[in-house]
Amino acid sequence: MLLGAGALLLVAAAAAAIAEGYAADAQARGGNIIPALVIAGLGIASAIVGLVLPPASPRSADPSDEAHERNSPL
Repeated sequence: MLLGAGALLLVAAAAAAIAEGYAADAQARGGNIIPALVIAGLGIASAIVGLVLPPASPRSADPSDEAHERNSPL
């Protein structure tokens, strides 16, 4: 899920950078891409965390679960 969120943030950063580039070109000024770089940095960090963290596995709170009985030494 974090990997998908990171990819979505990277797409949003690219769209923001493109929009800022067009606006800066139309106004004949230098562009400010720092906000797009911040969004891209968050996206890359989120994607890396999503790749590194193992998927969460559901745990049973009930000790009488089948898995608990199967792993029991008795």
